[in-house]
Amino acid sequence: MPLSSRFARQSAWLALPLLLALAAPGQARPIDQPMDAQVLQQPGHGYAFSELQLDSVDGARHYQVWIARPATPAPAAGYPVLYLLDGNAALGGLNAELLDTLAKRPHPPVLVAVGYVGGKRIDGPGRAYDYTPSAPTSERFREMATGGADVFLAWLLDRLEPAVGRQVPLDPRQRALWGHSLGGLFVLHALLTRPDAFAQGYAVSPSLWWSPTVLPQDDEQLKARFKTHPARLVLLQGGAERELPAHFQSEVPADATRRLADRLGQIPGIQVRYEVLAGLGHGPMLPASLKAVLSEWR
Repeated sequence: MPLSSRFARQSAWLALPLLLALAAPGQARPIDQPMDAQVLQQPGHGYAFSELQLDSVDGARHYQVWIARPATPAPAAGYPVLYLLDGNAALGGLNAELLDTLAKRPHPPVLVAVGYVGGKRIDGPGRAYDYTPSAPTSERFREMATGGADVFLAWLLDRLEPAVGRQVPLDPRQRALWGHSLGGLFVLHALLTRPDAFAQGYAVSPSLWWSPTVLPQDDEQLKARFKTHPARLVLLQGGAERELPAHFQSEVPADATRRLADRLGQIPGIQVRYEVLAGLGHGPMLPASLKAVLSEWR
């Protein structure tokens, strides 16, 4: 069943991308909301949580990581692993019922929610640096530190995963990545530049407005990468997502995500699925997409 049909009856809450909070002083800001950690107190019986705290290579960002391990025994090769960006917010999209159902799947994954120390739902400056591959087109965000995606990706693979692997056995051949908004942009960047690292990616409402050249443009180069490292990409958007205000705009067209799906779908070696979840705005896409992805896990 298409993901969109599962969520067509959900009410729409239209919200600007989370970075708008940084650009609108004096208004209610999503980044000031405390994280919802209820699932840590009531995880159900299917998963158990443990935690890690790690620093970035330069010591400027401090990560809080939650590891959710299935109750079922680990396969001989280790568990599949699904990394969840914006981990503080992603925890709010999890609940005991969802985790108990996921644990009953034939191959339940370890969930690694990669968040930030401090207890806020969103860490604006942290994600602005970690999830962006380049400087933005919009002058609005030029004062922030950005463009650290490759540094963050190396940290995730070289520092975080070995630390998680000391707690729970992982199968690196079944490594997946989920992200929303700027996190969705990072998923695309990671999958298109390092298909050897991720078997599949879930890019939700990706912030393609960041720059018209933020992603690799050479399709021949992509063909070469995916020829030796096939991957699967799921692109999700909300049917009620609106165009961004002028200070977010760039040369990127409003249907950029669909166009990207069409383009990548022509490249051998990458399996692409594009889907719209009816009735959902940008903000609600975070928990709804996470539920959709985990509900269809096999």
